[in-house]
Amino acid sequence: MIPKDVVVHVNRQYCFPAGKVFDAWTVPGLVEQWLFWDKDNSITDVHIDARVGGRFSVLEQSNEVIIEHFGKYVEIEKPVHLGFSLESPQHFTGVTYVSVFIRPKTYGSELSLTQTGVSPEKTEARWYRMLQQLENVLNEKPVEQHTERPIEPVAH
Repeated sequence: MIPKDVVVHVNRQYCFPAGKVFDAWTVPGLVEQWLFWDKDNSITDVHIDARVGGRFSVLEQSNEVIIEHFGKYVEIEKPVHLGFSLESPQHFTGVTYVSVFIRPKTYGSELSLTQTGVSPEKTEARWYRMLQQLENVLNEKPVEQHTERPIEPVAH
């Protein structure tokens, strides 16, 4: 288990207002398009009770494996702050805490995320990929599709 004083910090600027970025964290139809998204998986189910004390769960399917991410909201100040516990037993042991601040800026907003008690080497790059996908969603670009190409026979 990684000590709680090990913290991952990720920052991202968006050309969208803070309220739009905040909604992407709390509206299931948006969450399923980017949170815990990766090019090799799909999000199969999202439940969100976006209130202090409310719970959330996101089911990710990677190949034949179902990966559950779940937690409880401990702080919500729309549209500028979310704080929640997070458990994802297939990715890390124990409970971690995620804090998201969305600061309004003249050009849009700036998101600052911290997560405690996880490996920066494993976690930071994944957050960067997800936050890039969040931008794609807010830009209304289609989610990257996972298409399988038929295997071409090889001439011998």
